[in-house]
Amino acid sequence: MTTIIRVHCPGCSADLTLDPGEVLLTVGPGDATGYRFICRQCQARVAYPANPRLALILRHAGVPILQITDEAITAVPNVADPISASEVLVFSDAIDATDTPQDELT
Repeated sequence: MTTIIRVHCPGCSADLTLDPGEVLLTVGPGDATGYRFICRQCQARVAYPANPRLALILRHAGVPILQITDEAITAVPNVADPISASEVLVFSDAIDATDTPQDELT
């Protein structure tokens, strides 16, 4: 019997059945334990918290595990200011430029 995992996407309200390989269990200190998947319907990246019982069930089902350490959490920089709209436009213009190396490959 194949294990299936039933999940719900809050973005598009899809109820999905996934194989264990399509889900990722993140295990870390404090409240950092959860599971995540990509919705097949809307391609949203979905993450939910997981209590210890659910984490154990997902482990036994064969869901891949990503161990998060305190060092990994503190290594993430604290970004003070989000990117501005004008910075997005500059970036977009740079991508649309015709003198980029990938243009030479096509």
